[in-house]
Parts: sequence; structure tokens; C-alpha cells
Amino acid sequence: MRSLACIEKLERLQAFHASGNRLAEFWEVDRFQDLNFLMELSLMNNPMTRKPQYRQNIVKKLINLLVLDSKEVLPEERVGIVDPTG
Repeated sequence: MRSLACIEKLERLQAFHASGNRLAEFWEVDRFQDLNFLMELSLMNNPMTRKPQYRQNIVKKLINLLVLDSKEVLPEERVGIVDPTG
């Protein structure tokens, strides 16, 4: 898989595992931003995971995420991230 096109239609998606694909660009993750129920995401072994600041970029984009790549998102990882809802 190289694209997450149409994933935003899965409004109640809670977990998504796309390990071992060809997702290379951070903008692909923007498609998850309106999925308010998404709590777990795994993107291990995709080209984007080798980019600098990978984890920080994903945590910043997906404020409801609790688990990324099988590791809990810690409160200190969210320091400095402003919640757009208030």
C-alpha cells in the first residue's frame, strides 16, 4: 500500500495496522486527523518511519492517539502540542 486514500470514510475506526507497506510521506497521516475514535496506529516498517522526528510528527497530528507502533503515547510526548478544539 502506498496511499491511505479514502481511509477518512471509516469514521469509527479505532485501530489501524499498516506495517510493512510503502507509506513514505507524513501527509498521508493527515487523512486520519478527523477520525476521532482512532486510538491505535501501527506504521512500522514503512519508509516514513525512517524520517527524522517520525514519532513526534505522528503524535502531533493525531491528538487522540493512545498507542503508536505498539508503544503507548506518553503525556510528555504531547508537551507543547496545542489542542485545536480548545
